[in-house]
Amino acid sequence: MTTKPKPPFDTLPELPKVTSTQAKNSIGDLKRLARSGPVSVTSRGVVEFVVISPEEYRRLRSASAPENRLAEMSREFDALFSTISNVDAEDVMTSVSAATDEELQEALREFRERESYEPR
Repeated sequence: MTTKPKPPFDTLPELPKVTSTQAKNSIGDLKRLARSGPVSVTSRGVVEFVVISPEEYRRLRSASAPENRLAEMSREFDALFSTISNVDAEDVMTSVSAATDEELQEALREFRERESYEPR
């Protein structure tokens, strides 16, 4: 005996619910509800779809778009790289070689505290 596959969601109890008939007959109420948050629309007790506002749709799209995350990571990298490239390596090496053991230990302690350093 073959059973009919179940839809992905029988219910979404955390969402306000309207039936497809209510949605069809009272589209204004559905729009009002969707402005305040997602609304599940059911048919025969099973969620058929969820209605969301355009703002919520845009927020979800931008949060999940890989190109947005890539652009964000690229900006973070550029900022870190500009910080590193502004350091004059010769000055750093001169300072390190002239520092006492105590000064180097103190610098290491400060670095670990500032960067939440965790040794491997």
